[in-house]
Amino acid sequence: MPESQLAGAADRDDSSFNPDPNLAKGVRAELADYKGSGYDRGHQAPAGDFKSRQSLMNDSFFLSNMVPQNGPMNRGIWSKLEERVRSWCRDLGEIHIITGSMFYDQREDSPDTAD
Repeated sequence: MPESQLAGAADRDDSSFNPDPNLAKGVRAELADYKGSGYDRGHQAPAGDFKSRQSLMNDSFFLSNMVPQNGPMNRGIWSKLEERVRSWCRDLGEIHIITGSMFYDQREDSPDTAD
């Protein structure tokens, strides 16, 4: 992420979470997938990383950029991590971030049940 992306007037609008229009219904995440789930819609690429342009900020709210996250973690330590990474970018210049989901299946721990 270039440092220039972090500064600007783009506003976060939490009401703008939406399905990704570039993905077909049936294969994309929908708002209903989160309703009543107990999980937050956690950004993989944080909205705060896209202050330079409103269009980038808006795109960060597509559900294809979300992962189900425990609420206290998402709003706590994960938020602090996002801010720390932004501070590194401000201090060091352009940085590259790799993020994604991890799925854990206990059955994979055993050779008898792993596939």
